[in-house]
This record gives sequence, C-alpha cells and structure tokens, in this order.
Amino acid sequence: MADLRGKYRFDLEFTFIHLTDYTLSQFSLLNDNQKQVVGGYLCYKDANGLIRDKKLSQMPLNFGANLSRI
Repeated sequence: MADLRGKYRFDLEFTFIHLTDYTLSQFSLLNDNQKQVVGGYLCYKDANGLIRDKKLSQMPLNFGANLSRI
C-alpha cells in the first residue's frame, strides 16, 4: 500500500529484477504466499503502467522468472 501511495522509498521493481545474493537472502525470509503476493503485485504494476522507472517500463519485465528464483 505504501508503494501505491508513493511513500515506499525503495525501488522494489529494480531490486526484484536485479537480484543479488543479498536480496535473495532477504526474499528468502518470506513464505511462499508472501512471495506470490510480491510477484503478483509487481506483475499488476507492470500490466497497469505503474512502473515509475522509465528504463524499466520500456523493457520486458520477467517478474515470473525471478519469482521462481526466490
């Protein structure tokens, strides 16, 4: 909700696309349902033109592939 309101100050899209060992370890703290919600939310944002980063919004985002990695 904070992200939709513009109050989440971290770039979740960038973080999720550019997974590092550190971010993978952070996502590993989530259970399967939480991971699905994060992936679904990012797919929703992508499908509805809500990706704020212009570079990311112009490239094919494969959140599903990265979701299977976390």
